Amino acid sequence: MKVLFIGNSHTFYNAMPFQVRELLRPQDPAATVAMCATGGMTLGWHAEQPETRTAILYQDWDAIVLQQKTHPFDGVEALRKDCRALLPYLKKSRAKVWLYMTWAEKRFPANQAILDHAFTQVAQEIGATPAPVARVWCRLREVAPAIEMYDVDQEHASPNGSYLVACAFYTLLTGRSPVGLPARICVNGDVLADIPAPIAQPIHQAVAATIGN
Repeated sequence: MKVLFIGNSHTFYNAMPFQVRELLRPQDPAATVAMCATGGMTLGWHAEQPETRTAILYQDWDAIVLQQKTHPFDGVEALRKDCRALLPYLKKSRAKVWLYMTWAEKRFPANQAILDHAFTQVAQEIGATPAPVARVWCRLREVAPAIEMYDVDQEHASPNGSYLVACAFYTLLTGRSPVGLPARICVNGDVLADIPAPIAQPIHQAVAATIGN
């Protein structure tokens, strides 16, 4: 499997895409993951970048994950415009396109309904599949509120949060259950995730209960 992530810091925090790659590799040793991600940038900005356009057009991806700026969220019209700016390139790829549904800021939980509605609507319009990461995030916060999902800024993911995102994408991309996935992920001597079992297990269960499998 070859996966391209396009987004900003909600993509690259804690090297989340490479956590996904390492979770894929036990069953798929040739799994490849790449990302085009720059802090604070929108999908419309990416549509103007030669690096992003080239990455979409000239590699044979199985999946492309789109992640829009949401903190702050510029609204459904901006999301629609930015996604459509990428459409001419996405249509030339054979990849399945996922629209990564991110979570609301910790201090503004009511914004989640706005985000969910916007992402679901625009995904349908552009022929993408919603990636309901935020639903898993919210479910875990309900069933295990002691597990801190947010970084200190109350917007980005903590190590726990990024691991949840990686597990969610593992299940979305493969259709396999996350239960039993490794909770320690190392690449070239760097530790990308080291989640204690009492935290990893509820994360796995929340992914399985929300997404299935």
